[in-house]
Amino acid sequence: MDGNEIKERLNQEAERVCAHLLPTGKRDGDEWVCGDVAGTPGTSLRIHLSGTKVGWWADFAATDQYRGRNLLSLWMAVRRIEFVPAMKEAMEFLGIKEDRGWRRVTGEKVFQKTTPPPAIPAAPSNLEREYMPLKKDGKVFKWLTEERKIPAAILEQYRIGESKDGMSAVFPSYTADGKLNSIKLRNITNKDKMFVLPRGAPKMLFGLQAIGNTQEDLFITEGEIDAMTLAAYGYPAVSVPFGAKWPGADGKDPNTEWIKHDFEWMQKFIEVYLCLDADEPGQKATDALVPRVGRERCRILDYPPGKKDANECLVAGIGEQEFWKFMNAARNSDPEELIKPSEIEQDIWFEFYPDQNNKERLGDPTPWEALHFTFNPSELTIWHGYNGHGKTILLNHVMLVFASLGKSSCVASLEFPARKTFKNLARQAMGKAKPRDEEELHKVIKWMDNYFWLYAHIGETTLDDALYVFKYVAKKYGVQHFVLDSLMMLTDIGSEEYDKQKFVVLRLKDFARDITSTCTWSRIPRNPTASMTRTNTPRENTTSPAPGTSQTWRTM
Repeated sequence: MDGNEIKERLNQEAERVCAHLLPTGKRDGDEWVCGDVAGTPGTSLRIHLSGTKVGWWADFAATDQYRGRNLLSLWMAVRRIEFVPAMKEAMEFLGIKEDRGWRRVTGEKVFQKTTPPPAIPAAPSNLEREYMPLKKDGKVFKWLTEERKIPAAILEQYRIGESKDGMSAVFPSYTADGKLNSIKLRNITNKDKMFVLPRGAPKMLFGLQAIGNTQEDLFITEGEIDAMTLAAYGYPAVSVPFGAKWPGADGKDPNTEWIKHDFEWMQKFIEVYLCLDADEPGQKATDALVPRVGRERCRILDYPPGKKDANECLVAGIGEQEFWKFMNAARNSDPEELIKPSEIEQDIWFEFYPDQNNKERLGDPTPWEALHFTFNPSELTIWHGYNGHGKTILLNHVMLVFASLGKSSCVASLEFPARKTFKNLARQAMGKAKPRDEEELHKVIKWMDNYFWLYAHIGETTLDDALYVFKYVAKKYGVQHFVLDSLMMLTDIGSEEYDKQKFVVLRLKDFARDITSTCTWSRIPRNPTASMTRTNTPRENTTSPAPGTSQTWRTM
């Protein structure tokens, strides 16, 4: 169980936690109040018990504005212990003995600078003889402090050194227990001259030596310079060992080795901020790390416009307060399908008052106002009726209405040759059986050229072939409406193969959603029974659908 899960479990029992830690306090509205973290009677220490700020606390009488943003930090303050022991005590209090629980990420962020941990003495090794401490009058020190703007105190915190020839910066990677695992040498004039010693050393995060025992959140960057830059801004960070990496075509993830090495160490943190570069490799690596680190506790930093990474911000003179705004706005890595009501408040309003919506948002209407039906983007509509009862004529009429609104359509009329399909459309467009002369026909055809496309295939075809053409005209010509007439001409399914029907329906629905278009499917209902003649209007349950598919379309 990671720190974020423990925080959430404590939030669920906030009042019981406060009563346990501060028994001399009391509830005051939505807050637990006490004199201070030592349990002195009073009201200057206040802890939120509910809402989006549950667990946030502050001692308003303290001169240094003693405060925190979760109950784990309160636990540390009251017990005067470090983060990991506080986690263990909290788990014992909650009765947690195994890795279970639920997680979420909500709320505004309030950051506190952490105190650098005391230096952990490492045993001398042959590896340490490969480099030397930074010389303050040397080229490496000047490159780091003057060109890269890294403060000297941060270089000491990360124990940065230099090569014996004075031309390469040395970035040491220490394990959680203070042992030197490896060093990376990077030439200050040629980034391509970069290598790791010893060869074959376990891959692990750089910067563990700079992370204090009271730090609650973890910040991960794409390089050592950026990790130290974040530390300069007040957020001690670590770096992945080899830049931006993501799974290859074989499915193997290069990040697995360092994740496996540092997994237990990372578990203690409440939230993990992915601060990789704002370029394509950085974003691909971020996408790969989110599910590995834990989507529910990940936040993704978006750098200021025009800045690729943290060090570019520092070099450009972006100050601590300004950078805090971007860090504070780091976004959750919620799935795209996960939304809150406020994100679609306007759409909800239009559900109550559709007449206040505009044509574009409402969709395209039918020719019959009394029908109160619109063809909306990303929806699949099924027209069904008995054979020879006018489905195609009605569809043509609707497409002509779309054309009058400036909307184009593509038809897969698999039962009629192209000349007959366009003849019928032209007749309905003219409102008469025949054109007066060729000039009149030419005018109609010229107008139709702007709004109609036809998949000119007669007879059976596959759904893949039809959708290939549909996607092509949607992307190239901006076609918004698609008509498949009819399902029975697809070789993918038979008349009673319900599972395959469901597959086709869902693919058509996905197409409509992905292209943000409307898709219309002409369907012949089951043959009427003795109690249902062809004079009856066919209903939704007469379409003979696959079980469970009727909820994916709207029926005409």
